[in-house]
Amino acid sequence: MNKLFEGIKAINHAVCETSKRQRLSINNDEFNSDSIIQILEHINYIKSFSLSDTQLKIIINTPKVTDDAILLIFESIIYYVLKHEICEISYTFVLNKQLIGYKMFKMSNLYKYNTKVIDKDSFIMDYEQDYVFKKHYRKVCKYSFENVYNEYLSVILTDISSFFKNCNIYEKYADDLSEAIAEIIGNALEHSNDNCILDIKVLYDDYKKYKFINVTTLSIGDVFVGNKIINYVENPNNNCYNSSNQIVLDAYNNHKSKFDELYDLSSFALVSAFQKYVTTRFDSVSSGGTGLTTLIQQLIDKSDGDYCYLLTGDNVIYFKDEYLKLTDDGLIGFNKSNDYIEQPPSDDVVKKVKNKLNVTIYSLQFMLKEDEPMNRIELDFNKTITGLAGNLYGVTEYNKQAKDKFDWNGMNEIIFPNHITKVSISFVQGFFKEILEKINKEDIDDYVTIKTSADELTEKIIGNIKF
Repeated sequence: MNKLFEGIKAINHAVCETSKRQRLSINNDEFNSDSIIQILEHINYIKSFSLSDTQLKIIINTPKVTDDAILLIFESIIYYVLKHEICEISYTFVLNKQLIGYKMFKMSNLYKYNTKVIDKDSFIMDYEQDYVFKKHYRKVCKYSFENVYNEYLSVILTDISSFFKNCNIYEKYADDLSEAIAEIIGNALEHSNDNCILDIKVLYDDYKKYKFINVTTLSIGDVFVGNKIINYVENPNNNCYNSSNQIVLDAYNNHKSKFDELYDLSSFALVSAFQKYVTTRFDSVSSGGTGLTTLIQQLIDKSDGDYCYLLTGDNVIYFKDEYLKLTDDGLIGFNKSNDYIEQPPSDDVVKKVKNKLNVTIYSLQFMLKEDEPMNRIELDFNKTITGLAGNLYGVTEYNKQAKDKFDWNGMNEIIFPNHITKVSISFVQGFFKEILEKINKEDIDDYVTIKTSADELTEKIIGNIKF
């Protein structure tokens, strides 16, 4: 975990409220890697002066979050500070609640401690433990010789597949995605020789028309994907490696003249790690990373939207459908000609990042159209009235029209007839009284969706349910 802070300057970014109290405000357009660097720099400042009695409050005053990986890194920073007693620390997120980044934040451990005095032992325990809660799966995948070589990955694959199926992800997609994740975890454990955090969140859009599947793995350390290939290229005793690796040397001799500040040896090594049979284990036969790219391509083809990447050190590779085709020889160029040997990858696929962090992140984000049938409850009211009011009337209509139809284990679509154009808060609170006695209002989105004659009315009813 200490590797996260290595190579980061020590800079004071905070405002001192008193001699021991500091406030660090993050006011970027979004909570991103710039924000993380700013926080790391300030904590390194506190470390450099041994200011362990400092009370640091971090204000995240940004409308959106780049992605779940940023939240995981921030959570890891808080964990490290508490675990090593760097200082007292708390934080407050001020996010736009209408954006999906807030929904990811709300499902994370960070939400539990937002704006609160953090209980050190509780936060550390939450960070280190594995759990599955509704649409959130989190696991600390632990590195050991035994876990790399025994059934550990098979157990994870089975576990994840069951989780997806419980989230109503159709079986073939759940199995393929589980396989891809298991491949990623296996690569992370084998090549980084350290633990890896796996975090999966399944979310819905506001109208329950799409599922968003967000898969993130985070490994902290300075062993990046491709590091061993760099060693191989620079090792004069190349004949101790698998003979299939000769293809890397052939490609390197063509690419090295094209190296510049945006595409260098480490970028080349990252691309090479995805070639079939390329391995950095002595006298070994391996399928390389082509199995993973094939799986990701299959997932992209079956989804209605996607955003997938691998970030390792200062390199990022974006998995885009048109660049994921394999040649007959099992090579992948990540360029329009799909030529690994002769041509560098496309500059919109392999890039350098501005802020280098000692992390390796796989981020897979897919959007699936919601086609599973929901439990539909169509309400019926006197067609001469256009509005609904009254708490007890709401209770009466719930008992009459919805009580015996409500699915407590699934999603319910409650449909108001088109002639109803006004619904008072008293009616809503009466109608949903029993439901909210059994379901926390913060979790109501997992069980209820509302359909009315107008989006504004739908939003008003949802707001009154959560009031």
